[in-house]
Amino acid sequence: MISKIAVLVKQYQHGLFLGLCLLVVAGIGYNIGRIWAIHNPQAADAQEANLSGLSNGSKSGDTGASAPIVTPTPIDPRVVASRAAGSKLYHHPWCSGAKRIKEANKLWFSTESEAIAAGYTLAANCPD
Repeated sequence: MISKIAVLVKQYQHGLFLGLCLLVVAGIGYNIGRIWAIHNPQAADAQEANLSGLSNGSKSGDTGASAPIVTPTPIDPRVVASRAAGSKLYHHPWCSGAKRIKEANKLWFSTESEAIAAGYTLAANCPD
């Protein structure tokens, strides 16, 4: 009996090794995700809010298509533009374009309305 098992293991050793490697990598990835979720509570709260929003208003057979999409309102309503650029584009402070503007060249507006009134438009790579 043991010799038959040894023969089967020897015959399929490559596939068994690959399967074992896949299980180890999957376990490591799962645990990295768990550790990241523990150390990043904002992402866990956002995911929990999304899940609770889906389960509260849904009925059996409801696809959820009629549920309103809630977008978070930013805490900082200010926008920033570059004094040096001639493009007349403004960015939200969290956008990558705003982070590339040198501090000395930053032109701050209290609201988007002020920037629009001054002739600026929202940069395409900076979503609302």
